[in-house]
Amino acid sequence: MISEEQLRLAAQRAGKALAESLPEPEDCHHEFSPEFERKMRKLIRKSRHPGFYKGLKRAACFLLVLLLSGGAFLTVNAEARELVFGWISEKFEDSQRYFHQGDPTPAEDIVYYQIDVPDEYWLESRYEGEGYINEYYVNEEGKYVNFVYQYITEISGGEMYIIDTESKKKNVFVHDMPADLYIADLPENSNTVVWTDTETGALLDVTAYMDEDELIALAESVVPREE
Repeated sequence: MISEEQLRLAAQRAGKALAESLPEPEDCHHEFSPEFERKMRKLIRKSRHPGFYKGLKRAACFLLVLLLSGGAFLTVNAEARELVFGWISEKFEDSQRYFHQGDPTPAEDIVYYQIDVPDEYWLESRYEGEGYINEYYVNEEGKYVNFVYQYITEISGGEMYIIDTESKKKNVFVHDMPADLYIADLPENSNTVVWTDTETGALLDVTAYMDEDELIALAESVVPREE
């Protein structure tokens, strides 16, 4: 059996080899298409908030991040191995990590949700994977609402990371369920609320340019979707 230390060292070597194989920036010349630049601007907008997350939905994705990060994700917090089942959070470096322990959710038991965003927002993109849904809404001012929910199923896994170095964490409730509210230090940044639906096993996340009361009210608008 390969030990965690061996995996960490192998990941570091792989990351170093990859970095050394890349050309120097001044040797790279390419004109990106307008479509690519538009997508990059959207990605930059999405990253400018404390709720920028990294969903690792499959083992292949986890391995890729492992190699590129030099094994940082191999760190194990003993406190996270308590006999607790469901979605659990722990401090991980400069982030708050949300991960799942216990039995997966059968695909036939997955409940889909809807959110009632303000009228000035429209749905710009939607991604749906196995047990993972991300809806991205924008308005004319360039502000956004990002709505994400995910499950752990028999064929997919996932984690979520909230970068909390520039935000304050507060305990609140959404639909009478405990939730974590992240308020950014800078008023121009967006805020995030994360909670678990204890009835369905879903982990939900709403991020928006709203104050505490508005954001919680928006999260309260999230309900199971009528099929």
